[in-house]
Amino acid sequence: MYGERGIGKTALAKLISSIAAEKDDELNNLDFLVSYYSAQHNQNFKSILESSLNNIADQIDEPVLKRIGSRLGKVFKDGKFSIGAFGVTAEYHADSEKSKDSESITIKDQVVSILRNILAQIKDENSLENKKDGILFIIDEMDNVSDIEDCASIIRGITTELDFEDYGYISFLLIGYENGYEHFLRGDESIRRLIDPIQLKEMPDDEVIETFKKGFEVANIKWNADVLKDKVWMTGGYPLAIQVIGFHLIEADEDHFIDSEDWDKAASKSSKELIDKEYSMYFSFGSQTKKNKDKILFTLAVASTYLDTLSTRDIQQLSKIKNPSQYVIQLLNSGVIFKNKNTGEFTIKRGLLRTAILLDSFESDRSPGSIESMTRLLDESQKLANSKKSN
Repeated sequence: MYGERGIGKTALAKLISSIAAEKDDELNNLDFLVSYYSAQHNQNFKSILESSLNNIADQIDEPVLKRIGSRLGKVFKDGKFSIGAFGVTAEYHADSEKSKDSESITIKDQVVSILRNILAQIKDENSLENKKDGILFIIDEMDNVSDIEDCASIIRGITTELDFEDYGYISFLLIGYENGYEHFLRGDESIRRLIDPIQLKEMPDDEVIETFKKGFEVANIKWNADVLKDKVWMTGGYPLAIQVIGFHLIEADEDHFIDSEDWDKAASKSSKELIDKEYSMYFSFGSQTKKNKDKILFTLAVASTYLDTLSTRDIQQLSKIKNPSQYVIQLLNSGVIFKNKNTGEFTIKRGLLRTAILLDSFESDRSPGSIESMTRLLDESQKLANSKKSN
């Protein structure tokens, strides 16, 4: 499962985890052992698998765990699983492909052995008390994995071997960004046959509107439907933005009716909150020295007053940046801007980011040059808009 930051990947994984373990009659009464693990920066896959297995071990009754451990030898000690080549470093040897492959095989074999024994116990028909449907491993932030290109072959080896032995009651849910997904596939193209890639995209406006409506109803607050429809662009269809602005809307409300004034207050507070949470990676907030990507985003933000989208030529004309294409492509790849397939023109797709960029120009401790730039851009974008209408 992959998608941009703030698109709701972890929230969906939490829902899937709940469905898998809740034994809900309306959801097939599933009863899985579930492990969730968020990879840390430059963490290797061996340690992630080890932690995930021990997370599962913590959910198994002690007598059952002892029976499992008694058959595993040195990979199980003091109630914990330990995988990898014993007596040597847990990291892969960068100077030897053969050593790296050997380590991967060792990890795969040991994990298969551990899971085979766990599954034999939780699928035992004679032990209804400990019986489970299977195991779900959820691994988040896959892009952080230092050896991500080795993960595919290890996972394929684990799942196919267990499946061949009729122990195929195991699933992996891997979560990250599109680049990480592509790196994962490079390690073993054959794994494509075993996986279902799910790309999470922005919510359409009608779904965002319904989400706000349900939130307002739960809070027992009325709202102006026309204003809601007009302001929904601020979220960009991102669940995180919906959550943040929804919180500030309820907080700003004083008369149990959400109107335009409440939206303006909420937009300002939400933008500032999201600067700290995620927007700072896209724009140099608080800095008097702006990079070319900053200037392009600033141009798109200001020009949006008169123009919904800008072509590369428009961006060059308004931002005064020569050959802005390379920066536009970088912004496009990072998911900050959107390209209209029909016109080939661009706009900022995160609405609150646009608001945050504009607010950044009005802060008292900023250079007055940004205000002057905004005034110039407003004038020039208005002229450009009029020119386009005439044409």
